[in-house]
Amino acid sequence: MAVFALNRQNTAPPPATTVDVVAAKSDIPRGMVLTSVMLEIRKVSKEAVTEGAITQIAAAEDRMLLDGLSKGEVVYEKRLAPKGQRGVATQIKEGMRAYTIETPRDSNSVSGLLMPGNHVDVILNLTAPLSDEWAKTTGGGTTLTLLQNIEVLAVDNRYDAAAAPTTTGVGAAAQTKSLDYKAVTLLVNPEQASMLTLGQSRGTLHLSLRNPNDTALLETPPTLLRDIQSYHSMLAGIQPPAPAVEKPSIEPKKEEPAAIEKAAATPKPKLSRIRVLKGQIEQTVIHQSMP
Repeated sequence: MAVFALNRQNTAPPPATTVDVVAAKSDIPRGMVLTSVMLEIRKVSKEAVTEGAITQIAAAEDRMLLDGLSKGEVVYEKRLAPKGQRGVATQIKEGMRAYTIETPRDSNSVSGLLMPGNHVDVILNLTAPLSDEWAKTTGGGTTLTLLQNIEVLAVDNRYDAAAAPTTTGVGAAAQTKSLDYKAVTLLVNPEQASMLTLGQSRGTLHLSLRNPNDTALLETPPTLLRDIQSYHSMLAGIQPPAPAVEKPSIEPKKEEPAAIEKAAATPKPKLSRIRVLKGQIEQTVIHQSMP
């Protein structure tokens, strides 16, 4: 037993090496400028810390947080903006652009439920007067999915859901009212920004909220107003009017000059009536002779 205990003591793993890192004292939303009261030093296993972890509170102070932190989460260099940089611009990834949609109708399409960090589809609605050649094909309007799975960078002037202002009220009604907005800033690439500019100038843009786990890009054909009208007519049992068919014009057949001359040259037969008496019986005989 003594030998067994001695061998076990000799093979015991050495104590784990720990390092000091900066961590969040509580949940911190993105966009916040870090101060010393928000942070603390924690000892964690060296193996659990990857490269880039902040080890001194002074190195994280007065820097804006690019992504939200949970309580106890380690602060990493890549999640902090350089000192002196503020605002949404620090959250724009390299090669991307921030594009703002300013029409109130965009927010109404998701009833004020949109928050920064959500992903949406951008839907474009185009209309034209029926006198337009394009409208004759579409029935007067078309709707298409312009962009898919686009990140919402900011809602109005808020770029974190936790920073949304509160309003008077109770329960879900108050929360919904607090998230009403008129402007949405999307994170797009330069080509997508050009598409949004043209779409907003020629039609109306709407946003469709996506599940955060749904990242699939789908093929969605445009919806034409003509197709919607035909669909509802079919449900109601109304047959669409048949297209007008032009009737061919009927012109009298022109006779050839030779046929006319031939008909004129042919003499008509001469008819004669002959009265015949046989006793008291009288008969009339019609005699045909050529002139």
